Amino acid sequence: MHLETMSLKLPGDRTLTQGLKGDPTYLVVENDKTLATYGINAVCTHLGCVVPWNAAEKKFICPCHGSQEDNQGKVVRGPAPLVSLHSSVSLYLNCHCLL
Repeated sequence: MHLETMSLKLPGDRTLTQGLKGDPTYLVVENDKTLATYGINAVCTHLGCVVPWNAAEKKFICPCHGSQEDNQGKVVRGPAPLVSLHSSVSLYLNCHCLL
């Protein structure tokens, strides 16, 4: 996603993009409409499925076995191991590239 499109996002949005290592990663829009300093790895720690963000329930729900993660990627319902999908990211704000 281009950084310029962040102004079009609403607070609390989660946008799936390619992470710095090529893995699917959610970028998080904070309440003040800034980009969070962390990303959320979209790969389930149970079977490796890509986990979609459910905006209505404000959590991630794995389509493979129903594991659920809160809005910051912390597992709140198994069978996924109780580890967080939360990961630190560093951004190059002067870069006009895809993150």
